[in-house]
Amino acid sequence: LTGRQYGLGGLLILGVVMASFGGGFPAALAWAALAGAWPAWWYLGLSQSISHLSWRRRRLGFSGNLADAYGLWAPWVGLCWCGLMFWCWLLLPSSRMEAWLLVGVVGLSMCLWLPWWWWARSGYQQRHLQLGPIALTWSGGLEAYRAAGRRVWAWAVWWSALACGGFVFGVGMARAAGQPHGALAWGLGLLFLVLLMGGWLLVAYWQATLQNIMWNKTGSRYLRFHSRLAVSQYVRLRAKHGILLMITMGIYWPIAHWQAWRMRVESLSIKARMDTETLAQHWRPHEVRHRTSGQG
Repeated sequence: LTGRQYGLGGLLILGVVMASFGGGFPAALAWAALAGAWPAWWYLGLSQSISHLSWRRRRLGFSGNLADAYGLWAPWVGLCWCGLMFWCWLLLPSSRMEAWLLVGVVGLSMCLWLPWWWWARSGYQQRHLQLGPIALTWSGGLEAYRAAGRRVWAWAVWWSALACGGFVFGVGMARAAGQPHGALAWGLGLLFLVLLMGGWLLVAYWQATLQNIMWNKTGSRYLRFHSRLAVSQYVRLRAKHGILLMITMGIYWPIAHWQAWRMRVESLSIKARMDTETLAQHWRPHEVRHRTSGQG
């Protein structure tokens, strides 16, 4: 995204956060508006990210439309709106345990549904790609996403147990130092720090795994994409970025984003069954043509 688009998005989020301080129904309406605008923001970012992928100075094309993006995100937006309705229910004078149970059911449903949605999201992205005059197809299977999701949840459970251990350790250290009043603060601080780093590394692991699944199943009868992104190496890079971001208080973010993007892009390659010079002759540099069949 451009700086202006980032700025407009930041102002939108800032407005929602400021409205949240007022509490009540205005805050719920602000968050509902943000949830409704999110698919358009995501679609714009995806389109521009793909437009920066190129082969021999020739950019990939993307033929997805905004209506399909809203169709992809519609269940998530609906669940967010349901959650906001439950929140408003909780704001009523009488406390309702049923609302808390419904919020828990919605949250659990979202977690269990996540692998399927990522599979659908990958299909939306990859099936709308085209390499010059050749439209690409995608043959990714749902089981690969389920297996990756199970590994992520296993690591999340392990890291949560580690965070609980950090909380106990922090409380014990504070009491041993003769600061019993600050024990809870020390424990919560370590808990937050471990959970933050664990979430950062899990996202990095998911990004690398997802890229290999997505691009290794993308191609046509003429060519195939291959992704050889080393998951462990990418996770180590993002761990270093996380430490540098904390030290620099976020100033290192543009460099970290560029380095991670470069590693992911440089791990992609193309294996073709046709003469690549023939493809290049029918595809001008920086040209994006209308979608045509890749099977003809």
